[in-house]
Amino acid sequence: MDPVTAFTMVSGAISGVRKLCALVKEAQEAGKEVADLTSQVTHHVGKVLEHTQTLKQAEIGRAHV
Repeated sequence: MDPVTAFTMVSGAISGVRKLCALVKEAQEAGKEVADLTSQVTHHVGKVLEHTQTLKQAEIGRAHV
């Protein structure tokens, strides 16, 4: 194999690896964002359920008065 072809192949391989690394980093960041969003949604759903339970208890107490 001549040196120019070898250099071109190696350069192409290095470029591919760099693109793959960038894609992995992007996927990791997206995963962190999804995990954060899931955590926020779970927190808010928990608060809604908590307040729904409080409202039900208040309605029950009011019905017995």
